[in-house]
Amino acid sequence: MIVERFSLAPLEPYWGRTRIWWSERSRREQILIGAFLAISILTLLIVAVIAPLHQVREEARADIRNAAILEARLRGAGPDLALAATVRSGTASAILADSAAAASLGIERMEPEGGNTRVVLSDAPFEQVMRWIANIEQTSRLRVREADIERKGAAGIVSASIVVEG
Repeated sequence: MIVERFSLAPLEPYWGRTRIWWSERSRREQILIGAFLAISILTLLIVAVIAPLHQVREEARADIRNAAILEARLRGAGPDLALAATVRSGTASAILADSAAAASLGIERMEPEGGNTRVVLSDAPFEQVMRWIANIEQTSRLRVREADIERKGAAGIVSASIVVEG
């Protein structure tokens, strides 16, 4: 493998002409051109390096603020999380019925299907259904294997058919 050394020799004719051109300028012109070059380099540094770093820093700060807000919300939900520490026991149908009643959800049908249980909920707010599902998974050995959630006419109201294993 041949390694070539970097050489400025091809630029020598241009460098020589630049030195001649520079020496032909008056002291005042040299100062003005030098100041212009310094300002140009500083501007390039700000635009190409400092501004993008500043933008990334601000985005990181925004992410940290969002994480802090989320953490505060999670800490504020302490009583709900305390329920997750208890593990429900009993049959799947009893756990599902009790947790649905606690979440103010109505069960239209509950059908055992082998080792699974299909639960059909009456129309309810989507957020309430999702909290109920999360609560079941956190507080019992039951796991949702299939969920068919359909939007109803009113905003945020859904019907749900859920298959639970366990």
